[in-house]
Amino acid sequence: MAKPPESVVSRVEKRIKEHVQKHWSKKVESFTVRARGSFVYIDARFVGFPIFEEDDDGELEPLCRLRYLGREDEWEFAFFSCSRGNRGAYELSYLNNGQPFGTPEECFDCAAFVWR
Repeated sequence: MAKPPESVVSRVEKRIKEHVQKHWSKKVESFTVRARGSFVYIDARFVGFPIFEEDDDGELEPLCRLRYLGREDEWEFAFFSCSRGNRGAYELSYLNNGQPFGTPEECFDCAAFVWR
């Protein structure tokens, strides 16, 4: 798959920021959106739900990975699973609507659902 243009990554970051402010402001302490190759990674820290108790270094925990499919509203979704070995791994997953792809906001909601 193609690498998303920087302008697309910037818009995804803006969309996630607005979505978090509107729907997750009391649950999400902070988050980052970063791109590498054809992927966009979303990391987050949720209020009152540290994944790793010993992790006090301020780093955010991986939440999900989106693969650019060539359109801004259609991204392949992979959830970060802590149970996959020492470091965890991204697993291709299905969104709540049964599809393996969706908007960045749908992907965030699905990955963050356990912290709702």
